Amino acid sequence: MSVPSAKKAGSRFQMFQGILPVDGSQVPSEIVAGITLAALAIPEVMGYTKISGTPVITGLYTILIPTALFAVFGSSRHLVVGADSATAAILAASLVGIASTGSEHYVALAGAKDVAKVSVIGVGMRSHAGVAAKGFRALADKGVNIRAISTSEIKFSVLIDAEVEGEKLDQLELDLIDHGLEEMGESSGEKGEPQLVIRCAFTDFGLLQKALEDRGIVPLSAEREFVCRTPTELPEEQAKEVLELIDQLEQDDDVQKVFHTLA
Repeated sequence: MSVPSAKKAGSRFQMFQGILPVDGSQVPSEIVAGITLAALAIPEVMGYTKISGTPVITGLYTILIPTALFAVFGSSRHLVVGADSATAAILAASLVGIASTGSEHYVALAGAKDVAKVSVIGVGMRSHAGVAAKGFRALADKGVNIRAISTSEIKFSVLIDAEVEGEKLDQLELDLIDHGLEEMGESSGEKGEPQLVIRCAFTDFGLLQKALEDRGIVPLSAEREFVCRTPTELPEEQAKEVLELIDQLEQDDDVQKVFHTLA
């Protein structure tokens, strides 16, 4: 008696699982089904662009490209991929107060990678009140900025900043004002890397330094700067001569800083 040996399961990556095997007798009906779906889905996604305020062509991108990719890598004959009306509404709600609908700036923000959508879905939300409130509270406790909210009986979605690590500059500025901050602005280093420049009174330096350390912010450098409180006004010719002298001093390699009281 012989026993057939079991074949080892293959581990190779399989594609076109949602299409194969092709039944020749079903091809005509499959074509009709595809045309019917296209006749419904294409106008639908183009309508979503009116909701989101993006160019009409983006609607075609959201139905054609995902469908083609899913045909290659997907494994279901029943799942339909494409744009979502809720996403379009959340996108429009998040951008309407930031940029003019349909403008280049608006479209650029619509394609930004610094936002993310978080959704909670479940039929139990119908009978259990407060689920959305708990979700919003959890996000608030983590300091996550919620840009837009969309809710229904069994679902709530929020549009948030994709990068929530660290504090936003506006909130950081508000916090540091209580620790002696007088001025804050963005700058760039020698290699073009972004930097943040903050200024405070000399007497508040220790207080501001501790506030930065408590937030995990490590200064690259610190220096003392003299700020003129009573500027001096000179005639135009004399002011021009003084500015030329200051420019020459600043170009001297042996001079680190030049301070003046010229208005």
